[in-house]
Amino acid sequence: MLTHRGGCHCGAVAFEVDAPPELEVVECNCSICAPSAYRHLIVPHERFRLLRGEEALSTYSFGTHTARHHFCRHCGVKSFYVPRSHPDGFSVNVRCLAPGTVRSIRVRPFDGAHWEEARAALDHPAAPEPGAVSLATTDAEIAACFPVMHELRLKLVASDFVARVRRQQQAGYQLAMLSGAAGPVAVAGFRLSETLAWGRFLYVDDLATLASERSRGHGARLLGWLADYALEHGCEQLHLDSGVQRLDAHRFYQREGLAITSHHFARDLGAKR
Repeated sequence: MLTHRGGCHCGAVAFEVDAPPELEVVECNCSICAPSAYRHLIVPHERFRLLRGEEALSTYSFGTHTARHHFCRHCGVKSFYVPRSHPDGFSVNVRCLAPGTVRSIRVRPFDGAHWEEARAALDHPAAPEPGAVSLATTDAEIAACFPVMHELRLKLVASDFVARVRRQQQAGYQLAMLSGAAGPVAVAGFRLSETLAWGRFLYVDDLATLASERSRGHGARLLGWLADYALEHGCEQLHLDSGVQRLDAHRFYQREGLAITSHHFARDLGAKR
């Protein structure tokens, strides 16, 4: 979770919002969102902070008058508002976020023109197509990755898995998942970094496939997706470590074009010396 900053065009209104660097946003086709090309990042009340400009806001409502559309009275920009779908939270216009903290944006369409029929889709988005690779950005998506990750990281506990991933995200960690018919079948934890030795690179922290889904090409597909992601983000190399005892994994990595290039040394600083 990161703190993103944003505001209106003239600067009279400024806010902070806590959200992952990889955002999932909603694009609505209703009579007020479509003309303004508003893209919704919906967050709970406690994750939004208005820094300045309350006195600069002008509020408009219509229909049920549940939504409170806040516009800057000086420049006319609606940078956030209280949505009808989540009256106890806020919708932030992701187009009004300052650059530098958003890594990627995934856009979901919402049929706001038929609001009553479509409302449930905001809380229960359609599952990814089987075989698709996507970033796990919501708590529900992260939690769905736990059974796969647990096969690699046996010490993980389901009850604190989401919190641990969210904590690591603050340091740049991301979680990708390859979806099957009933949920994720392969996952990869990774981060982008840069060093003097390697330049800009993608480092794979975790790569796991469900035991029941192995030897079906999922690992190769996910590794290929990671390589494409690395290239799209200006990386020169892809790196990972693998335990010396994981000989089957080593053969897989070498088949996929990775080479054994170094030894990894480690010291347990908690051990008695």
